[in-house]
Amino acid sequence: MQERLSSEEGLTVQEPSGEATVVAPERFPDIYRIHEERYAHGYGEGGVVSAVRERIEEGIGQLELGDRVRPDARLFLLANFCEMIVLPIERLGSTTGSAIPIEEDELFRRVTYDTITILSRAAEINRGRARRSEDDRISGHDVLDATSQKWDDLMLASRGFWLAFHLPTL
Repeated sequence: MQERLSSEEGLTVQEPSGEATVVAPERFPDIYRIHEERYAHGYGEGGVVSAVRERIEEGIGQLELGDRVRPDARLFLLANFCEMIVLPIERLGSTTGSAIPIEEDELFRRVTYDTITILSRAAEINRGRARRSEDDRISGHDVLDATSQKWDDLMLASRGFWLAFHLPTL
């Protein structure tokens, strides 16, 4: 998919079929929502990506943030938890033929915990930004900043967690 931004018209999205559509700026969240759906469904229904998505939504629900978490923030969490943590761990187990040193339930519990940790801080960051704008929804930018600020508090980022995998040093 190719994209080009035009400030007057919106975002022109060209699908692989060659069809192009213009998306008005107020519809940009729809792009992220659609992309999140495609991402999740690309890995198949009921797989680990769907499980990660459920844990992210569980964290959002526990914080009672609901629609305050924008689609770009949800996609940011989904893509990063999946591509940087959960899928590599799953692939490690399948390529080595050995069991990974963490139960699946515990891995997903940590995804929920880290989602709550990140989004709690993102909500605080957003409150500061919302004073300067009309949008009080948590963005991908808020999530990125929160992840950086809370890195040492994340269960899935701890050195001990990764040492358990006995990965060779590069």
